Amino acid sequence: HGVCVDWRRLVNGQCEASCARDQIYKPCGKAKRNTCFSREVIMDTLPFQNNTPVFVEGCYCPEGKILLNDHDGTCVSVCGCTAQDGSVKQPREAWEHDCQYCACDEATLNISCFPRPCIKSPPINCTKEGFVSKIKTRLDDPCCTETV
Repeated sequence: HGVCVDWRRLVNGQCEASCARDQIYKPCGKAKRNTCFSREVIMDTLPFQNNTPVFVEGCYCPEGKILLNDHDGTCVSVCGCTAQDGSVKQPREAWEHDCQYCACDEATLNISCFPRPCIKSPPINCTKEGFVSKIKTRLDDPCCTETV
C-alpha cells in the first residue's frame, strides 16, 4: 500500500500503456488530475488517505501543462474557455460567432456573448400605390437586415 511500482517497464513491452493525444504515461502520479475547471486548481488540494496523498499509474499532461477538462484529454499551457466550435480561447480574448460578440471571462472561464449591433437603415417612406416595403439581409453585412 502506498508504493508505486513501474511494473510495465519490467515486462519488456508486453503490456504497453497508450495515452490519448498529448498525454504521457506515468507509473506513479497524483490520483486527482487537476483540470482548468476543477476546484483543485484554485485550492491546490489533493486527495488524501489517512493524511497521505494517493498516487496511481495513468496518463498525465506533460510538465507545465494541465487538463482542460475531465472528458476530452486535452492538455493546455494556459486555461481558457471552450468556444462554440470546440476551440480554446484565451482569458480576455474576444471573437465574433453567429452574429454575436463573445468574450472569455478570465475569472470564471465562462463565455459571454451579446448580439452584435447593426447600423440603423434610414426610414423608408413607401407610399406609392402598388409598392410595399420589404426586409432583407444586408449585402454588406449578412448579420443585419435593411428595409427596401
